[in-house]
Amino acid sequence: MKKPVLVVLNSDNPSRIHHLEKVSSYRSRFKIIFVVDAKTSIGSHLPYCDEVLQIGAGNLSAEFALLAGKIDQPAFVLNLSEFMVPLHALFVEHFAVLGLGMDQAEISRDKFKMREFCKSIEIPIPQFIQITSHNLNEVHSFKFPVICKPAMGGGSALVRRFDSAEELENSFPEMSHIAAKMYATDPIGSRAVVQFGEPTFLVEELIGGEVLFKTDFPYTVGEISVESVFDGENVQVIAIHDKPLPSNGPYFEEFIWSTPSRISEQLQLKAKKYVERIHKALGPGALVLHTEFRTMKDDLVILEFGARLGGAAVYRSVLHSTNIDMIDVLIQIGMGEKLDRKPQAPIPTISHALWASQPGQLLEIVDLPEGSSSPAFVEVLMLDAVGDKVQRSPTSTRAHGHVVYQSQLGFDFVETELIKALNSCWLRVDGQMQKPAMSNRI
Repeated sequence: MKKPVLVVLNSDNPSRIHHLEKVSSYRSRFKIIFVVDAKTSIGSHLPYCDEVLQIGAGNLSAEFALLAGKIDQPAFVLNLSEFMVPLHALFVEHFAVLGLGMDQAEISRDKFKMREFCKSIEIPIPQFIQITSHNLNEVHSFKFPVICKPAMGGGSALVRRFDSAEELENSFPEMSHIAAKMYATDPIGSRAVVQFGEPTFLVEELIGGEVLFKTDFPYTVGEISVESVFDGENVQVIAIHDKPLPSNGPYFEEFIWSTPSRISEQLQLKAKKYVERIHKALGPGALVLHTEFRTMKDDLVILEFGARLGGAAVYRSVLHSTNIDMIDVLIQIGMGEKLDRKPQAPIPTISHALWASQPGQLLEIVDLPEGSSSPAFVEVLMLDAVGDKVQRSPTSTRAHGHVVYQSQLGFDFVETELIKALNSCWLRVDGQMQKPAMSNRI
């Protein structure tokens, strides 16, 4: 008897290694076919599946038409990548599998359309406009500082604070040039280039955010992320992470994820209400969302949402803290089963990114907490190896790795043990010994 086909979409991102290992555990149940972009190595995926197919970076519809002829009717299509959301939508529409169609996919990828969508369903948003070089003068209508970000993109790449209209106008040509390179092959982004002749950006008011709990980490801008799933009837929030930022810019790299959330129960209920509203407005194909909010004392302001799984640190944090594997849950929903996995009482868990202080060539990694004697240590994952060029903002889309610590003894103990570990390890970049960024401020 032929096994049902599970198609898995992925792009070139080493942070998905644990996702791949989990998918591989389903090989006895499914014929697993990975579809990857042209930059992604087929060989790196072959150990985890039965077949790997590549899709080119040209005309997505034409490339997909060729690809679809090589694939039997899938039972489900699982997407591991934000950049594969448009391709996922084509699979959904062509094979009539569960997931978002192209209109909904655009909302989850185009930040301008996302803002308009959230406004239409009465979720608090920042004041915003869409800009290109043709209407850049409209930024003078804003009270500065503001945030400018590409309408496409992920991982906080090219997201930047500007303190004056003149500063933004002077920096915009270079930002637009970098965005054109970074998102040239993004199917939704390329639509904007066809329409406007260049990438589009979003300018919005700066939402500060407050950290609403006691912490020894020096991150002062309050933010949360919500991991949720939808089986067509019921929305289930699997986890809420506190993810405060170290400052309000000029760039917005992510450093820390902590669950269960320590914000008030009232705000957590509000987050669940807003996320449920998004799921149901997008429709039954909105199987999974990763949603980010800034936290105020009495309210939340949405930053963005993605119709995708969280990245490595979030995926592992959810698993370690709740014993829920988000891939298990998505395959369960995709196969038409109702949600039956209930999170355990979450264990206090903190994931912390590893960033070099400066970009350059990574020459040595010293005293990572791997094999640590700390009872709170769970895991360390390095995504960049010795010899790799490591990036920082504005062009970085991920950290170099992360560590995870947890304990039933509570957050005070976890923070103490994690801070000790961060202050004891070093990265040698371009000959200079560096503590992981921000840990020297603890």
